[in-house]
Amino acid sequence: MRIFAFGCSLTHYFFPTWADILIQQYKNQGYHGENWGRSGAGNQYISTRLWEANTVHKFNKDDVILLQWTSMFRSDRYNMGKGWWTPGNFNLDTNEYNKWREIYDPVNAVMRDCAIISSTSRALETIGCKVITTGFREWQEGWTELSTEFTDRQFLELADVRAILEQYKDEIKLSTPPILNALNFGDSDEFFKSRPTSIPSPDEKLKHMITPEVHPLTHEAATFVDEHVEQLNDQTIDFVEEWKEKLSKDTILQYELNWLQQSQKKCGWSDDRWRP
Repeated sequence: MRIFAFGCSLTHYFFPTWADILIQQYKNQGYHGENWGRSGAGNQYISTRLWEANTVHKFNKDDVILLQWTSMFRSDRYNMGKGWWTPGNFNLDTNEYNKWREIYDPVNAVMRDCAIISSTSRALETIGCKVITTGFREWQEGWTELSTEFTDRQFLELADVRAILEQYKDEIKLSTPPILNALNFGDSDEFFKSRPTSIPSPDEKLKHMITPEVHPLTHEAATFVDEHVEQLNDQTIDFVEEWKEKLSKDTILQYELNWLQQSQKKCGWSDDRWRP
């Protein structure tokens, strides 16, 4: 009786996510639970860590796997001695894009991730465990951050990208709607202005990292779970309400929440999420 979660910051963040809510619910039923997600992770990281978890735990038909795929326009690396590099989406200005173009190609990214998602899904089917899959946004929509010139949406206009997505459309289906679509999260200036401000650190040097909180708050994530995954029980609802109170402010001080310190444990040999 075990439950494991994999994904990006929609799955593992400074406050409880959709995955943490489900892990909490299953733990109340006697399950062992682990969250292997990571902020900024791409699908290569997500799949790699899932199969690393399998070597540790040997997944079986009684396990529950929470699998949140993310944007295809990301690139993950593991460097010996430095750990994982998961910078998030390649939303770039012209100079940055030209610099990265030699090693990062959006068509290659889509070919890579469609193959990763398809093969991972088929392999999990052979194990027979319960798998709940969700996503970031609809594959064809993309996501725009700030005023960068090269974003998911520009990449998705490429004919080759659209052709690959069409070829794999039956292989990369999800069991629930993508989280941000299900919650009607936008990416307009109006939407960003409606969100609380999120401050990761009191360090003045990190002022540039103060942004609107675009991740679903715990009670918002709970709505997604309750409507699209499974009904929440009373104990889980109490857990969600506790976090709704903690996050009911115009400004969220991430460094005071202590959620990661409370919930995080080392998962697998390559796990370096707590490194400074």
